[in-house]
Amino acid sequence: MKQNERQVLERMRVGDLRIRGLLLTIFADLILPRGGELGIAELQKIVVAIGLEPGAVRTATSRLVADGRLRRRREGRHSIYRMSERQLTRVTELVPRVYAASGPGESANWLMVWLEEDHCAQALREAGFLCPAPQLFLWPLSKGAPPDILPSDAILCRGPLTLPARRRAALCRPEVLDAIRALGADLQAVAALDDISEEVAIGIRVLMIHRWRNLILDHPDLPPEVQPSDWPVEEVRGAVASCYRKLMQPSEHWLRRNIPQFAETPWNDLPTRF
Repeated sequence: MKQNERQVLERMRVGDLRIRGLLLTIFADLILPRGGELGIAELQKIVVAIGLEPGAVRTATSRLVADGRLRRRREGRHSIYRMSERQLTRVTELVPRVYAASGPGESANWLMVWLEEDHCAQALREAGFLCPAPQLFLWPLSKGAPPDILPSDAILCRGPLTLPARRRAALCRPEVLDAIRALGADLQAVAALDDISEEVAIGIRVLMIHRWRNLILDHPDLPPEVQPSDWPVEEVRGAVASCYRKLMQPSEHWLRRNIPQFAETPWNDLPTRF
């Protein structure tokens, strides 16, 4: 591993790197398109390529099984894991957002909720409602019906939405915007690498998708009429897509070389990614 590659890999290892979340990203990005199953030893190889300790994988997979996110079966003395039906349903719903070539290009209808009192405000925020002003909450109807937590005395309105610049800026938490911009800056370092080695490519690919997945799912897609003026998501999405294509060949070579059962397994959904 060259020094500059090591530095970029270390740079990508920021944010939420809890092993359970990383394993779910690994299943969604690498394993699901190839039949969906993988053993513990192979999972450990991928985790080592990321630059993390392999010993935590056994504990993490056991907890994911206990949480109902993974299923385990025995094959001789080996444990084989796959996503549970519940987790598979969730991933199938989210994959189009994570790997979309572009964000929403059209206006959306919104549910606008005004609370006379703020006793339910925290619950609405935790459920994913946006709050551009005190006591005013928004739910993009493109996401479907909102959670059944609206107070009976709330004032509701449905339809298109126009917000001034100051209110649009309030629709994304500052820490989320900072994390999106940080990912964009780190991807500039990835784009500058020449002849990326296979081991580094697989590590950066998983870390990049993990960070992008967490960010894009931590905030709803904003249609143009409500995007802040300095909205960086589409620029960063383009950087993720470009780096994903750059990392594809060397990371795929690493998978075929290090995980024998993947050698002849076709990639089923490559055309749908970015």
